[in-house]
Amino acid sequence: MPLYTYTCHDHGEFSDWNSMSQSEQAKPCPSCQEPAPRALARPAIGGRSGDEGAFGGDACGMGACETPMMGGGCCAGGACVH
Repeated sequence: MPLYTYTCHDHGEFSDWNSMSQSEQAKPCPSCQEPAPRALARPAIGGRSGDEGAFGGDACGMGACETPMMGGGCCAGGACVH
């Protein structure tokens, strides 16, 4: 069962497990219980955090995006999405 990301209008993103056959169904936000649609996937673009890759350096700076549960790595263009 895959882990999907959902976006609550008031409380932001959260992750929850769901079967692939029900992946497009909204999930209740853990904070307000309102239905939250599945978030769009963000593909990894560029290099690893600290690489001089596609964005010319560590776009997130100072290891700000080294969140272990998110797999670590750098966000595109300096706009952190974690």
